[in-house]
Amino acid sequence: MNHVRRIDLYLKNVATFLIVLLICLLLFEGLLRLVWNEPGYGYPAGLHIPDDTKGYAYQPDFSGNFPSKEFSNISIDINSKGFRDEEHTYEKNGTRLLALGDSVTFGAAVRYEDAYLTQLESLTDVEIIKLGVNGYEFDQQHALFFEEGVNYNPDIVLIGVVLNDVVPTNATQLKKDLFGGFIAFPKAFIDRNCKTCKLLYFSWIGLQKDYNQQYFNSIYSLWEGASWERYKSLLLDVHKYTEEKKGDTVLVIFPLTQQFHTNQLLPQEQLKTLEEEGIVVIDLYDSLKEDYDQWYIQGDNVHLNPEGYAYVAEVIYTALDERGIV
Repeated sequence: MNHVRRIDLYLKNVATFLIVLLICLLLFEGLLRLVWNEPGYGYPAGLHIPDDTKGYAYQPDFSGNFPSKEFSNISIDINSKGFRDEEHTYEKNGTRLLALGDSVTFGAAVRYEDAYLTQLESLTDVEIIKLGVNGYEFDQQHALFFEEGVNYNPDIVLIGVVLNDVVPTNATQLKKDLFGGFIAFPKAFIDRNCKTCKLLYFSWIGLQKDYNQQYFNSIYSLWEGASWERYKSLLLDVHKYTEEKKGDTVLVIFPLTQQFHTNQLLPQEQLKTLEEEGIVVIDLYDSLKEDYDQWYIQGDNVHLNPEGYAYVAEVIYTALDERGIV
């Protein structure tokens, strides 16, 4: 009997401990929501939808805001085709530039009016179709171009290049991981509801002092050998289209800030070999290197602030104008 009572008391103590722990976690979660400014900017729930060939896409006609407190006043408005852009018809009137890219081209953490493509458009008489999607590597951009981009019959194809674009992407696996895999639901739930989990994650990242450098090194190593050759062939696929249309292919290279410290420029060197194929390459490295801290979002190694995007829009416009492209 005493043995049964001890077990019963033990279970009651465990239950009491778990209840107190849960209450403490809930109180801590509530406090975090009030006082913690989550690093970065994030993306709102409902923005992304499954896509068979690219893993995910944007929900057409979506409207929301960047969820992080610092950027929560900045809206994300998606048009009927699923892009952060004005509405465009497939039929064109005048010169048309179509832009591919990831979150840099999308305009992460800045207003639509401040993104570099919107500012570039204001400097020209050229209509710009803005197809930037956050997180897209070039595999996804390539699929997007031949599925949707060609419908706009562009005269100029501009590709906003970020160093990770060379990374191969398996769209089927990505779709499963994000929307149908075993961890998809708990991950989505945590992203939306658990600030404590995010704090632990960012704290772990913070303890990895060379995390960004390690990530840079892993990307940098792909810029030679099979990964580079594969990426190059995809770029030439797009260029072949523009050549047949008597148009121009333009690569705009957005450097990672690690390059300013290390002067590791293999990606730029590789991409500039494509000039022999008739591709225009605009490397922003030299333009951004001096006092680069004023152009990038604080603590970010790739995304520019509104002033940075205004600056590179001028640089891109000058380069295109000098070549007679716009």
